[in-house]
Amino acid sequence: MEEIKENNETNEELQIEVEGEELENFTNELGIHERLKKLIASMILKDNYWGYVFSRIRRRVIENYPAIMGVQWNGKSSNLELCIEPKLFNTTEDHVLEKIIEHEGLHLINNHISRLMRLLDGETDILRKQFKMKLWNIATDCCVNELANISGKIKISGKDVEPCTITNYKLEKNKTAEYHYYELMKRKWTIVQVFSLDGHDNWDCKDGDSNGAARKIEEEVRGIVIDSLKHFCNKRGTLPGSLSEMLDEFLKPTELPYYQLIRKLVIGNRMTKYKKCSTRINKKRSFLFSISDDFIPEISPFPGRKTDFTFKIVVLIDTSGSMDSEDVVEGLRGIKNLIENDKNVELIVLEVDTKLQKEYKVKKLNDIQFEVKGRGGTILFPGLERAKEINPDIVLAFTDGGCENINQISRGLLPKKIIWCIVQDGCSDYIDQTGFVINIPRN
Repeated sequence: MEEIKENNETNEELQIEVEGEELENFTNELGIHERLKKLIASMILKDNYWGYVFSRIRRRVIENYPAIMGVQWNGKSSNLELCIEPKLFNTTEDHVLEKIIEHEGLHLINNHISRLMRLLDGETDILRKQFKMKLWNIATDCCVNELANISGKIKISGKDVEPCTITNYKLEKNKTAEYHYYELMKRKWTIVQVFSLDGHDNWDCKDGDSNGAARKIEEEVRGIVIDSLKHFCNKRGTLPGSLSEMLDEFLKPTELPYYQLIRKLVIGNRMTKYKKCSTRINKKRSFLFSISDDFIPEISPFPGRKTDFTFKIVVLIDTSGSMDSEDVVEGLRGIKNLIENDKNVELIVLEVDTKLQKEYKVKKLNDIQFEVKGRGGTILFPGLERAKEINPDIVLAFTDGGCENINQISRGLLPKKIIWCIVQDGCSDYIDQTGFVINIPRN
C-alpha cells in the first residue's frame, strides 16, 4: 500500500510538472503573439507598408522552426501563415524583426512560393527535388535581400549572422530569382549554404496539385496586397520608389485567360463525352446479365462508361512575316496558360504561313518549341485543314487576320469550333463569320 501511495504521489508530481510546462509554453506563446501584434502596430504607425500586409496574415508559433521566421502555405486551411521560432524571436531586437518581416513580404509579392511549386511540378526524384529547393531558396533570398538592402551581418538572438546575398555567391545585380537559380544550377554540387533569415522548408506542394496550390497562393497574396493598399492609399507617397514600382507591376492585369475562355465554350462538350470503364457496369446490359449452368456470364455487363475529361486543343500559330516576334510569343503564352490550368488537356501546336510548317504535341512546359518556322506569306487554310483532320474540341488560332478570306470557305471544311485571337492592329474582316473573335491588347 505504501508503494502504491508513493507511486501516486510521484505521478501527481509529474502531472503537475507537465501541466506547469504546458502553462509556461502557452504563456510564452501568448507573449510572442502580443509582442508581434505591438510590433506590427508600430510599423503601421510609422507608415511602413509591411505592417499593413502582415496585419492580414495568420501567425503561428512553432518550436524548433528552422529559422527565426518564415511565410508558408497551409494546405489544410488554405491560408498563408507567418511562422515564428519562439527562442530566436524572443532574443532578437525589434528593428531586426522589422527587417525580417520586410524580407518575408518581398517573398510574397514576388510569388516565390508559387513559382517554386511550378518549378518542382512533375519532379519525382526526391534528391533532385531537395537540391532544386535548396538552390531556389538561395536564389530567392539573394533577390529579396538585395531589394531590402540587407547586405551585411545582422544580429539574431545575440549572434552576428551573414545572410544570403549576391555578393556571397558572386551573382549579378538586378536579376530575377530564376536567373540566379539557373546560374547556381550550373555550379552543381559546389554550393555552400549561407545563413537563411527565414524557413522555406514548407514551400513545396504536399497534395500533388502544384498548379492548383500555386493559383490559390497567388490569389491570396493578391487579395492581401490590394486590401493593404486600400488602407494605405492616403499614404502611398511614403512608399519607397522601388517598392511602389514592384507593387504596380504585381497589380498589372493578368494575361488573357485563354483557358477560361475555352472552358466556357466547350464545357458542354466535356460533360457529354464518355469513355469505356472496366470497373463500371453498363446499365443498358445489366438486365441481360445471366449465369449459365457452368457459372459463366452469358452477357457481360462490363465495361460500362464514365465521363471523359480529356480535352483536345489545337493551337494554330500564324508564323508569317506580318506577325512580329511579340505576336508569336503571345501564342506561346496561350499554350503555357492552357497546360498550367488543366492536366487533362491534350495540346497540338500547328505553325503555318503559306503551308503547314511544323506540328508537335505539348505535354509539359519544356515541350514548347520557341524556334518557330515560317515568316513567309499568309495562307491559313492548310493549318485549318490539318486541324479538321485532328478533330479537336476547339482550335485556338493566333493571327493578325491578314490572310485569305476564310469566310468564303465552306464551313464543313473547317474545324467545328474556332477561337480567333487577333493581335494588336490586326483585322478580323476575313475570319469573323467562322468562329469566336477576341482582340489581344498589347502590354
